[in-house]
This record gives sequence, structure tokens and C-alpha cells, in this order.
Amino acid sequence: MKRMLTMALALCLALGLALPARAAAFEDTAGHWASAAVERWSDYGIVTGDGRGFRPDDDMTRAEAATVFTRLLGLTSTEGALTFPDVVPDAWYADAVAKVTAAGIMNGTDGGMKPNAPVTREQFFTMFARALGMKQQATTSGTPSDGSAWSTGWINALTDKGYVQGMNGKVNARLDINRASVMSLLNQTISNYANTPNAALAASGDKITLIAAKDVAVSGQMTDMIVSAGAANGGVTLKDAAVSGTLTVLSDGVKLTVPEGSSVAAVEVMAKNVTVEGKGTVTTVNVHAANATVDVAGASVTVDDGITGAVSNGEALAAGSTTKTGETAPTGGAGGGGGAGGGTGGGGGQTVTHTDEELAKEAEIAGYLQNMSSAYQEEAGFINRQDAAVAECIATLMNCVDNALDQRGSGTFLSEDFIRSQYSRQISTVKQAYNEFTGEQRSLFRSLAGRLEEMDHLIDVMRYFGASTDNL
Repeated sequence: MKRMLTMALALCLALGLALPARAAAFEDTAGHWASAAVERWSDYGIVTGDGRGFRPDDDMTRAEAATVFTRLLGLTSTEGALTFPDVVPDAWYADAVAKVTAAGIMNGTDGGMKPNAPVTREQFFTMFARALGMKQQATTSGTPSDGSAWSTGWINALTDKGYVQGMNGKVNARLDINRASVMSLLNQTISNYANTPNAALAASGDKITLIAAKDVAVSGQMTDMIVSAGAANGGVTLKDAAVSGTLTVLSDGVKLTVPEGSSVAAVEVMAKNVTVEGKGTVTTVNVHAANATVDVAGASVTVDDGITGAVSNGEALAAGSTTKTGETAPTGGAGGGGGAGGGTGGGGGQTVTHTDEELAKEAEIAGYLQNMSSAYQEEAGFINRQDAAVAECIATLMNCVDNALDQRGSGTFLSEDFIRSQYSRQISTVKQAYNEFTGEQRSLFRSLAGRLEEMDHLIDVMRYFGASTDNL
């Protein structure tokens, strides 16, 4: 019977016939506590079973996690993907691994990808928070993290929103996560989902509305919306819709239309070449990436330092400025691209020109930061098994490194002044901790830091961040 169904499905696909949406029939999920979640995400094509069924209680592997994120977000780009000795090009998961590493959602571990290894809860939560464009948080109003230092900020972000709740007051971050729990996490986080182009989505609920396809029309009341990679270079149109929280655009080239009768409390532009337009109500727009266009009246638009190309209603917006749309743009305008004689970028509401020397230094430091980030993903497990205070100090430093790389990826120029103004508090914490270390702890810090980058490069980074290296 199963063979006949498979042949019929293949024939329908070959002839281009439309198939009715239906839940996948997994015998091993009947009566299971996560059966509804499994059926929902299998209907969307995010997960499938195999000859053994869905296996809800089996641990999810790293390869399976890569596949879930690729399908969920509609990832397509492999630009900047990492390569691993244990991922052969013709492996069934190789394409997904390339896409999630290019997106910065997953990295290697202990020198490889370990595709068949189980994913721990803290690893999956970290990937999930990155996939949703969340920022790390030092504290949470929800269940406190009981994970490693490197995952705590991400877990806090999820528990603060109520996406992860834990059991009996514990997140149990270091345990492996099974396939049913992943489906449950998607279900309790994503109220509304669209991954079909030209879909009309009627939204409701107090969790995330996730748009992973081009040219989707959304109506209804919702809390937060995320526009992911699957919507790149397409449109999202609100129709009699209200987003009471934050609408985050994570994909390049998206045109967000907010017509009269629709409203958005806050728009976070995290990708390049995004347009926000319409006669509806948009309260605030925060621009974190280059070449944004904001053509709505009455919005407060803030452009990050170092972000170029922002425009509102035909007027250039200066980097580092906040402007009420419809009013005159601040003096200085947005910075333009750099030529052979140096680049330009905004800062403090006026155009800033960067010399060739500054451009070269920023690129050099960014290279060191990337080396440190990649190495930390591999070494974090080892580092976190050492002295807890030293590991926490390194984790704080690496949070700064990762956040700075995220900002640079969104178009921010990492000038020395910008870095020091953004991360002075965190670096102060690192310096204070280091100064209070015993001689043995300082030696361990230097040894562990040396696993992340050459010491002279690390010292250069610390100086760039404004930390004295006299006693390193």
C-alpha cells in the first residue's frame, strides 16, 4: 500500500498536479503528547519521517537541526558558508549545513560539524535565537538559564519572551533535545506561519508571525512579526493588520507596505536594501543595515552609527541620527561609499570620512574578530570545563566580539571610537575580572585566549576595544 501511495505521489509531482495539504501519517506519533505539533510542521514540509516513522522521542541530530532551520526560514544563500572535514559534498545534509553556517545560525564544534551527533538543548536554543534575529540578554524575567556561559544570553532572550519555559524551574540546557521537543518549541513560539509565495495569512495569537516567502499579505492582530530569508527581494503587505510589538526584517531587498488602516509599533531593519512604505501608522523604525528607505509619515527613524544610504521621503538620513519622518533631515546627510581616497560613513549626525589607514585597520580587526568567533565555537566546550571565573570572563569578551561582527554584517563601520562607546561596560567587566584573578587564573586566561587567536592579534583587539594590556 505504501509503495502504491509513493508511486501515486511521484506521478502527481511529475505531472505538476496540485496536492491537497494534509498531515503526514506517522504511526509512531498517534497519541503522543507532541502529535499536533508534529502534524502541523510536517504539513508545512519542515519535517518528514522515514521508513521508521517520525521517531518523536529520538534525539535530534545536528544535521537534522540544519535541515529544520533551512526549511523553516527559506534559506537559499551559501555565500560565506563554512566547510568541515566531516561533511562530504554529496551528503544529504551538506546543502543545509552550508546554508545555516552562511546565515550564522550554526557553527562547527571541536573541529567539525559532527552532523550525526545529538544536539543539546542549549545548542538548539542558541541556534533558534540566532535564527529569529534575537539579541543576547544578561537577565530574564522567565526561567533562568542553567546552561554554559556562551549560551546563557541566548537562552535568556528566549525565556524572557516565554518561548522557552523549562520544567520545574529548570531549562535543563545541557541535556540533549529530542525531535518532539523541537516541534513543540516551534509550535509554542510561532503562532502564524507562511512559506508559500503570494499567500494570504490571517494572523492571530501572541507569539511570532513568521513570513518565509515572497509577496505575502497579512491581516489580523499580532504581537511580533519576523520576515526571514525566504522573503528576500519580495514584498510583505499588511491589510487591516496591527503589529503591537516588533516587526523584524531579516532578509535583503524586502518591501514592507503598511497601508492606511494598518499599524506597526516598531520596525527593526536588520537587512540591506529594505523599504518601509505606506499611509498606515508606523511609530518607530530602527535601521541597522545599509540602504534603507522609509517612506511613511510620522515615524521616528533612528539610523545606527556607521550605517550608510538611509533615505526617508527623498531626504538622506545621517548615520547616528534620529529623525521624525516628514521633518527636515538632520544636517550632514547619510555617508556614501568609499572611493580610493577613503570611505565615508555616518557618525553623530554628520558625514565622517575614513582614511585608507582606518579602513585597513578596521578590516584587520574584523578579521581577528572572525578568527576568534570561529575558534570559540570549537573551543567553548573545552574552555567551559576550566575555571568558571576565567571561562565567564572569556564568554563576556566573546559576546562583544559576536555582537560587533553582527553589526559589521549589517553595514556598521567598526571604528575604534564606535567599538569603545558600544562595549565600554562589558570590557570594563572583563578588565575588572582579570585584575582580580590570581596569578594562576591569569596564566589560564592567557592560555585559553591563545586557543582563539595569536596573542599579538588578541592584544591588538583588546587595545582596539579600549582595554589596557599592560599585565596580559
